[in-house]
Amino acid sequence: MNVFHRPGVPLFAASFFFLVGCATDNTSAPTQRPLAGTAATPAENASGEVIEFSTLDQKPVPRSQARPIYPAELRSKNITGEAVVEFVVDSQGNVRDATALRHTHPAFGEAAVASVMQWKFQPGKKGGRAVTTRLQVPIVFSLGERAAVAPAIPSGPLSGETFDVSNLDQIPRPRFQARPIYPVEQRTKKISGEAVVDFIVDTQGDVRNAFALRNTHPAFGEAAVEAVAQWKFQPGLKGGRVVNTHMQVPIVFTLNEK
Repeated sequence: MNVFHRPGVPLFAASFFFLVGCATDNTSAPTQRPLAGTAATPAENASGEVIEFSTLDQKPVPRSQARPIYPAELRSKNITGEAVVEFVVDSQGNVRDATALRHTHPAFGEAAVASVMQWKFQPGKKGGRAVTTRLQVPIVFSLGERAAVAPAIPSGPLSGETFDVSNLDQIPRPRFQARPIYPVEQRTKKISGEAVVDFIVDTQGDVRNAFALRNTHPAFGEAAVEAVAQWKFQPGLKGGRVVNTHMQVPIVFTLNEK
């Protein structure tokens, strides 16, 4: 079955809908969306040079991710926001050189960096050996249920300009869409919900910087992001060339359909 559906067409178990051309919600996110990150000059250490993320045989996999501390002043004023953190994962799986490329408030940038510095990974591999690579991750601070960082999956730095899907000559076309796994606890309790995933489709058709912009429960956000991060596309076109495209997708989890 083709899993690319029009809004309102239900699927089984964990239903989800892809809204092509969904505009950026500027009330919930910064005016400037995560754009192309300019990677710093790869540093050398005991494990060797920093290997380009896209050339890895096996991508780094998070083993532990400390949750950021919401800045008290911003929480008290009900201020939400986000930060994009770039960092290096070395051949031991440790984080180095974390820096906030962009943020909606300096305090969010500081909190995000402090958190990411504590993360641990199964390092990436190239040619059968563990290597050092550079990653980026968007971190969203929300005041919803279980207020904390929204689920996000680290990916490699982008190169080139990023366009909103509404400004393209040809929008990205899906080639593969992994189905989200319904969270066990929510399924057992017959709880339905949804999440809105924000992401970028790069010039290779891969998903970058996927994170849960909104969710009715963190478990739904995590499941939605994990699925979307695996999707593959025919990249969007602008002026006859492939470009990075900013997109959003609502994913609905319901137990009403079989």
